[in-house]
Amino acid sequence: MNRFLLIVASMLIAMGQISAKRSWVPPTQTSSHEAVVYAALKDASGNVIVPSQDATVTLGAFIDGVCRATATPYYSENTPQGNGVFTLRIGVEAADANKTVQFALKCNDSEYTFSQTVTVSGGDETIGGVPSSPLSLPFIPVTEISVPRIDVNVGGTVNLLAKIVVTPSNATLPDTFEYDFSNSSSYFTVNENGILTGLVANTRALWLGVVLTTPSDRVYGSATVYVNQPITGITLSDP
Repeated sequence: MNRFLLIVASMLIAMGQISAKRSWVPPTQTSSHEAVVYAALKDASGNVIVPSQDATVTLGAFIDGVCRATATPYYSENTPQGNGVFTLRIGVEAADANKTVQFALKCNDSEYTFSQTVTVSGGDETIGGVPSSPLSLPFIPVTEISVPRIDVNVGGTVNLLAKIVVTPSNATLPDTFEYDFSNSSSYFTVNENGILTGLVANTRALWLGVVLTTPSDRVYGSATVYVNQPITGITLSDP
C-alpha cells in the first residue's frame, strides 16, 4: 500500500519546514555505568547500509524519552568491513535496570524511530551486537516521493500525509517531513501534523515541496496546489 498516514512530532517554522521537538543532546554528567550497543542499518537483504559521508547522520539511544547517547557511523579505508557501524555508549544508573532503550536516526532534518529495542540492566554491559556482527536496525530508504494535485477551498483543509506516495511502498517512513511552501505561504499554510489549510484563493498553480533525507540521499517531491473560493449561495430574481 503506497499511501500512508504519519504521526509527526514536530513544529512548523517560518520557511514551512518541520523541525523535530525531540532533543538529541545527551546529559553532560557522567553516569556510574555504561551500556554499549554496536548497531548498523541493514537493508531487506541483511546488508549493512553505509550512510553517505555527505549527510549528517546520527543514531540516538533514548530511555524514558531522554537522549542518553548519540553516535555517528564508522568510516575507515583500512577496515572497511566495519564501515557503517554505530557505537553507542549509553550512560546508565542502577535505577535504569530493566528499562527499554529506543533507537532513532537523524539524517539532516529527517528523523526515523525504530521498533527494535534493547533492555539495560543498570550496570556495565554490552547489550547490542559486536563490531563484526552489529545489532540490526532494518531500514529501506525512500527513493521517490510523489504528491497528486491538491485542491482546497479557502478555510478548508487537506491531510497531506494521506496523499504522499513513496517508492518503494515498504520504505522506512520518517517521523517528520520538511515542507517548502515559502513562495506560497500567502495562500496556504501547513501545520505540524501535515494539514494544509487554504487561506486566499488563487486560480494559478501554487507550489509545495516535500523533502526528506535518507542515510544515502536527499529525496524531493512536489505538488501543485489550487486554493478555491467556494460559491456559498446564488440568489435569482425576476427581471
